Amino acid sequence: MDVKLLPVSEVNSLSIWGQGTMGRTWTLAALMGGFEVWAHEPNSDTEASAMEFIDSVLRKAEKKKEQPGYADEMLRRLKLVSSNELIESDTPIHLEVIPENMRLKLDFFKGLDLQLLENTVLWTNTSCLNVEQMAIASGHPELFVGTHGMNPVHMMAGVEVVRTNLVDETVFDWTMEVLKKMGKTPFPAINVPGFIVNKVYVPLALDCIRLLFRREADIATVDKALQLSLGHPQGAFLLADRIGHDVMIDVANALHAATQDPRFVVPVEYLAMRKAGLLGSKSGKGFYNWTDPKNPVPVPLEELLAL
Repeated sequence: MDVKLLPVSEVNSLSIWGQGTMGRTWTLAALMGGFEVWAHEPNSDTEASAMEFIDSVLRKAEKKKEQPGYADEMLRRLKLVSSNELIESDTPIHLEVIPENMRLKLDFFKGLDLQLLENTVLWTNTSCLNVEQMAIASGHPELFVGTHGMNPVHMMAGVEVVRTNLVDETVFDWTMEVLKKMGKTPFPAINVPGFIVNKVYVPLALDCIRLLFRREADIATVDKALQLSLGHPQGAFLLADRIGHDVMIDVANALHAATQDPRFVVPVEYLAMRKAGLLGSKSGKGFYNWTDPKNPVPVPLEELLAL
């Protein structure tokens, strides 16, 4: 196939499928990077929550920047549309940010009418799943790239860009340049379970969780130790709360299924937290109580053990 891509200098829009925890932060990153965003979210409650979040972040940024009209200018470039309108948009990139579940992602890409997406590059925001398997399902693996944005994408510079054996190198290089234009700092990764970031972070986080439930250290001390001794900006527990424990556990389970590495086995106490609805910042409580988002307070261990 002769791939014909829009010159990077002319790329100023993209489509985003999904406005959940990651989708909305990708939307913010794109808007802040000067892009027009076409977005679709099938769940009306999730869409409303995303818009409230996006508006709040932009208003705070406007106040900090002391630039009247900043938020409104960003919001004018955001178009919430139906799935058909998104497919028919002429954006050069379609970014999928649906839940981290391989069956859902495969069904999504199989269901896209790719005749309407000729020479449109497909990105998937996945933190651990097999990008090549999704690429094949899309029908156009030469146009398919994994783009794992760090959470929250609008605040974190790094994007893990996953190369498969089937992608056209021109498409991969083009993706790297478009992300740089968006203001991100992309870095390449190969298509192995967990890529780079989660292959390192998830075992670290699970080790910290085991340490906690063995009563070897408390939440605040572990996070402070990682911050002060290893240069972590927030620590393992605070980051896990921000990612969401449903996502963390799903990623760990997927990596264990793919590798059988015992480091990815989820502690039963951690599973109990998810079952009880303690998902982190998005539910108001995880390892920290998020009643005051600016000052999250560690949850007592006895409370977590009682679940």
